[in-house]
Amino acid sequence: MVRILRLPEVQRHTGLSARVIYRRVAAGTFPRQVPLGDKATGWLESEIEQWVAERIAERDATAGMRSEMGRELRARRDVKAAA
Repeated sequence: MVRILRLPEVQRHTGLSARVIYRRVAAGTFPRQVPLGDKATGWLESEIEQWVAERIAERDATAGMRSEMGRELRARRDVKAAA
């Protein structure tokens, strides 16, 4: 079943303000709204959940890179100290 979220629900899901959501939609970095009527729009819950999951994956990838870089720097420092 497809579920459509209105703006307050999207804000709760993402922690973003309405202003930031609309700016990101305009920039193409956030899911676009689905028209529901003349003046009503909503977002597909599945697209919002996917967007959040992508942010988590980016965070985890960045954290992994940081820890790997840290290990390399410590290894270089240890080699220099031993020399």
